[in-house]
Amino acid sequence: MLTDSNVRCAPVLETTASRLTPAHFQTVSEAFASVFDAMWWAAVTLTTVGYGDVYPVTPIGRIFTVLMLFVALGIIAIPTGLVASALSAIRAKEAAAAAAEDREAP
Repeated sequence: MLTDSNVRCAPVLETTASRLTPAHFQTVSEAFASVFDAMWWAAVTLTTVGYGDVYPVTPIGRIFTVLMLFVALGIIAIPTGLVASALSAIRAKEAAAAAAEDREAP
């Protein structure tokens, strides 16, 4: 659906894209020499561990590290979700009990 704001924004977007695209592709091709490098960057960024001073450089080392990153993330995420769910259930029970007391009060 074309609106007035879409029509006004189209020339700005087209101009910006045409100016930034060559520089963007040059930077991306330098940063990610292969799909594997891009996948490594995505996994490290997703788990927010960063690169640090020491990091694996071989493909096997990177695969092992990515697996360990996701295992560690699961070790933290699953218990956190269980605790949050339990606390939410307790809060819901307390709210229901308070509402029942309010209904029973004269």
